[in-house]
Amino acid sequence: MNEKNDAVLLQLAHYFVLKHEYRFVPTPKTKDEIWLLNPNHRMYPVIRLSTASVTSTFFDKERILTLFSSILGKLDVSLKLLDIHAVDEPVIEPDEDIVVISVSPTKVSTSDQPMAEFTDINEALIRIEDPKKDYSEMIKEINDAHLRSQKKRRGFDFQQLPIVSIVFGSLAFANFLLIQILGNMTGQIIPVSILLGAFYKTFIAAGFEIWRFLTVGFVHINLFHILINTMALMNLGTITEKIYGRTRFTVILLVSIIVGSLFVYVGEGNSLTVGMSGGLYGLMGALLVYTFETGLIKQPNVRSQFIRILTVNVIISLMPGISLMGHLGGFVGGILLGVIFTRNDAWEMLRKNTIVATLALLMALGYLGVTNTNFSPLYGATDQKVLEIADQFGFGNYARYMETRLIEFYLGR
Repeated sequence: MNEKNDAVLLQLAHYFVLKHEYRFVPTPKTKDEIWLLNPNHRMYPVIRLSTASVTSTFFDKERILTLFSSILGKLDVSLKLLDIHAVDEPVIEPDEDIVVISVSPTKVSTSDQPMAEFTDINEALIRIEDPKKDYSEMIKEINDAHLRSQKKRRGFDFQQLPIVSIVFGSLAFANFLLIQILGNMTGQIIPVSILLGAFYKTFIAAGFEIWRFLTVGFVHINLFHILINTMALMNLGTITEKIYGRTRFTVILLVSIIVGSLFVYVGEGNSLTVGMSGGLYGLMGALLVYTFETGLIKQPNVRSQFIRILTVNVIISLMPGISLMGHLGGFVGGILLGVIFTRNDAWEMLRKNTIVATLALLMALGYLGVTNTNFSPLYGATDQKVLEIADQFGFGNYARYMETRLIEFYLGR
């Protein structure tokens, strides 16, 4: 290696670690690069420092992007890698995936964009007269800063919590407790669950209660079901919420629940459906899209893990008492939204086609829902119990309204 380039690399590491709170990322040992991470930086959470030639990035691009994706992990997939080379070479060709920059004590060269985020980077580079100069003090400062960042990370960081997942999980658990309390008071847990938002085709068709397409995700009847679903939500949410951000994560979860319910409505007869599984399968679908977008699916361990997860969930979906259509609809919804939410320029045409396909799917589901005639079997006694419980707890107007709607519905059947 060129000793002067090594000195520049050290000064760059010193600059980013001390001034911009980056920290070192352990990577497979390479002789000419350092990887840095600052998840709070708005544009460049990951930086690669290298003493290799600028052109080497082109030839080593697949490895670099794979490593970048694994380090970026749960952060915004639209962000680019900042690839800084401690060499005195011009950067001529821009790269669509990587911001390539060369830095020397006398100049900064980039073909992408000016260094607006690090305008004082030149000041950090000392004019190097003697590459063999003792940089022990600088190395000590870098090590001290690295140790401080490690201690800081050991503390509890509330910002890293999957807040949306916790909120939705808490709502589901609160509704579960309410169902148990009212169910024990009345001795009728199924009618209570219908009253509190379960998917029940008769009530949707008779009373136009389309809100049940969403509220079904927050209704659980038994303890095992709520525990399994909330644990799955926390596990998936910890990853997916950080990848897509809280707003898009919320959209994926809720829309997947709705799409799963629409699949149940058009694909099954009159049945009681509860649980957040449609939304959970939607998160899995979106996460699968992310692995393809970032190229992580090319890694054998990631690919094999997804194959195992999908195989297990297909088996679960085929078990008696499980809503196959709800799971399938949620998974399809998650995949569609995962593609729509990508920011990969290479996927622009796919993204546009997916938007069209999504609108076509929703129109088809709407048409099939309106023309649907499969409402068997009918449960008149259950319907009556729901109305009695509603009247018992002060919802008499609702009970009388639904009684009228159900009579009209049954006569129409």
